[in-house]
Amino acid sequence: MAAPRVVIIGAGIVGANLADELTARGWDRVTVVDQGPLPLTGGSTSHAPGLVFQTTGSKTMTELARYTVEKFAGIDLDGEWCFNQLGGLEVATTPERLAELHRRQGWATSWGISRRTGSSILKRSRLTEGMPYCRERTAVIMSSVTRPNLTRL
Repeated sequence: MAAPRVVIIGAGIVGANLADELTARGWDRVTVVDQGPLPLTGGSTSHAPGLVFQTTGSKTMTELARYTVEKFAGIDLDGEWCFNQLGGLEVATTPERLAELHRRQGWATSWGISRRTGSSILKRSRLTEGMPYCRERTAVIMSSVTRPNLTRL
């Protein structure tokens, strides 16, 4: 057997994706090693919260997150999903947080994320329709942003 062309240490999110990207570009003899059994090797990936926000202040990082979501959405193991887009809700309870939500929604709109994911700013009255937990706290909730494609690994 030929020696590896490259050895990647760590089979977490970075190592596994690096191996995938290299093989997709035609590299062969790519070896990935890790300290424990897959998928819970004990590294940082196995205990990360797993949320993938696609909107950041950097268009480059936003595009990287978009690419990551699209790539992971196509992965399954024996027909079962490995990447589940559950959605999420960000809530503003202060004027500063509300300004931040509007800023992030502006980035999402200008970079095409909100069109693709359906994220939008909700008024307080809309947020509390059918969400008893939020309805009980309407005095402190100013607004929110829906993130329908927020993802959990």
